[in-house]
Amino acid sequence: MISADKLKLILSQEDMDAYRLDAGTIGSGAGTRRAIRTILDEAKRRCGFDACGGRLLVQMFPSAAGGCEIFVTRLFTADADGTDGADPSSARAYLFDRIGDLLDCCAALDRSGYGEPSAAYSCDSGGYLLIVCGDWDTPGEYGRRLDTGKAEIYIGEHTKKIRGRDAVAVLAALR
Repeated sequence: MISADKLKLILSQEDMDAYRLDAGTIGSGAGTRRAIRTILDEAKRRCGFDACGGRLLVQMFPSAAGGCEIFVTRLFTADADGTDGADPSSARAYLFDRIGDLLDCCAALDRSGYGEPSAAYSCDSGGYLLIVCGDWDTPGEYGRRLDTGKAEIYIGEHTKKIRGRDAVAVLAALR
């Protein structure tokens, strides 16, 4: 485990064969999803990482020896009923240079009635990321919009979570 919300798995070629995975042709098909679910169940038994409930980012990187590295990141924490209330396709990512800009953005969103799931991260490079759901103009006034797919990859490797699920409301209260 990298953190409570991040997991790194290293699979050898033998592991890939056992799970019937091919790093060169891996996709989002049912066979791949079943294999990943089995691997995550094993990770839960071994180290306690629970991937159930909530939205996950799963990244696989092939290795030269035929195996791969898998990074799993929980993007939102699930509600008690197992849902996070968000449409994953509606997530938008924004980068802020200063913490003050992030807090101002959250306060403005909160005043506008924002009530969807949100998550905030500090970047290793010194900036801040905010993930919001829906098409809101407000974050673009304080930070710059990022390609969500690229932001999710960045989150998996170069950030620390500040607050998940209700970041906008919690950070707005700090302003």
